Amino acid sequence: MNDKILTIFGGSGFIAFELVYKLSDHFKEIRVLSRNIEKCKQIKVIKNVDLFLYDPSNTSSFTRYLKDSHVVINTVGILNESRKITFDDVHFNFVKTLVNKSRENNVAKFIHLSALNAD
Repeated sequence: MNDKILTIFGGSGFIAFELVYKLSDHFKEIRVLSRNIEKCKQIKVIKNVDLFLYDPSNTSSFTRYLKDSHVVINTVGILNESRKITFDDVHFNFVKTLVNKSRENNVAKFIHLSALNAD
């Protein structure tokens, strides 16, 4: 384990769980953010993991979660649009904001995983 902090956005999915499970020994702290904490309770049993409920529209709160993070992994994605949430909202605007906030907070590595099957 090292003294680095990993922050994962989109904690309720299968990929996020696998990432946390595999990487928990390599980070002193893993921050997992989700819009629905109930869907990611299984992550809480893994050591050195903190779960946070976040609102993707409250981008000013991102600094709190990104502070001192060395690596950010974004697994946020939707497979279908709705009236409230579009592909542009999630797969472009949110990612753009998260990248910018990560830069502002001097995050060394940003990794983005996409649920879109785009060319």
